[in-house]
Amino acid sequence: MRLLKARGLEVIFRDEDFFHGYCGNSHAALLTLEAAKSAGADVLCLRDSTGADVPQLVREVSIEVRKRFEGTLGICAHDDSELALANTLEAVEQGFTHVEGSLNAYGSRRGLANLCSIISSLEHRLGHTTIGMQNLDDMSAAARAMAEAEAAALGRRMRTGAENPPRSGETVLQAADPHLLQGVPERRRRALLDQVEMMESEGTTCAAPPARSNCWPAKRATPKLAPSSSSVTSWPAIPACTAAAAARPPPPSAWASTSAPRPRMAMAPSTPWSAPCASACSPSIPRSPACT
Repeated sequence: MRLLKARGLEVIFRDEDFFHGYCGNSHAALLTLEAAKSAGADVLCLRDSTGADVPQLVREVSIEVRKRFEGTLGICAHDDSELALANTLEAVEQGFTHVEGSLNAYGSRRGLANLCSIISSLEHRLGHTTIGMQNLDDMSAAARAMAEAEAAALGRRMRTGAENPPRSGETVLQAADPHLLQGVPERRRRALLDQVEMMESEGTTCAAPPARSNCWPAKRATPKLAPSSSSVTSWPAIPACTAAAAARPPPPSAWASTSAPRPRMAMAPSTPWSAPCASACSPSIPRSPACT
């Protein structure tokens, strides 16, 4: 963050799932914001990443954050519970001036807060200035154009039979090893594809097979194991294992046929009862985890 500020860039710190984390440990959540602010963040943006928070919670947390931090505060709410608009308006009413959303609420899962609804509510109902009353008429045309573009893109994907067309990084990895991405979690899969595509954009050649590519690590030679059908006597004897087998006591089946005494196991001395444990386990004092 300090590096970005040293280059003269604006830094927006987005704290993922902040409200849920605040309920779990408010002190740690506030320390995270404090560290970002001290590092030079221009905007502290609180995110409702799961879309499960309610307006009452957003109001109370926003009040506490506004008391402790000056400067620009932001809100980014998801619409999984159809409360993104209400949560955003609650944060704005508590002094948050940075609002994130999307046109027509497009986004992952149920989408983000709808900027059209937010702007209209702030301008008409709450008396805030966003894009200006003179520009509100152009907002419907922009929303319609975005919806038409999205519908056209969806139609092209359906006609080609590719609802989710493969990414360039996925094509590279599939060419290198068709089984490379099998069983990889979705989040790690996206991170790997982003890294491969970034390396290709920087000029690294990743399309070659692993043996001739710069971005593939050298594959270690794996020693071949002996087939399971081979006889045990074909394996060379190891002196340490032979000595351990000779010192091992005879199996139980040999006890009845031989006069050798049965081996006895050495028992460790019992641990004496300790007074501190008794005091910790008394009914008047809470039970200690160690005693439990």
